[in-house]
Amino acid sequence: MPLALGELKPEVGESGRDAAVDDVVTDLHLESHVLLALDMDMPAETFGRIHHLPAAQLGAVIEGLRERGIVGADGWLSDHGRTVKRRIESLTDELAWPPYAALTPDEFDELVAILEPLAPILVAAQPWS
Repeated sequence: MPLALGELKPEVGESGRDAAVDDVVTDLHLESHVLLALDMDMPAETFGRIHHLPAAQLGAVIEGLRERGIVGADGWLSDHGRTVKRRIESLTDELAWPPYAALTPDEFDELVAILEPLAPILVAAQPWS
């Protein structure tokens, strides 16, 4: 028996996207914060962007990373996890580069000169500084 047209329509989440897509985006978002915390030698449970999450939710994210060999039994990044984190950073750097590549050398130097003094201020404002 064919499905009614309405049955083919995905459930829409708050973002207006398919709810399943929202779930994947949320999971990846949380995983990225766990990776960042562990890469900074900070327990994920204390990392400011995710410390407020229910322990069960954060535990499930960490367990998922552990099952994939990214987090070791000790709760810290495994060698594989450090490799994955480096690959992610390399890829995001590569993907972020095109707007900067569009600048002339003088424009790029000007941008660096404007932003460079802000970096230590922003880092100092972080709770882990």
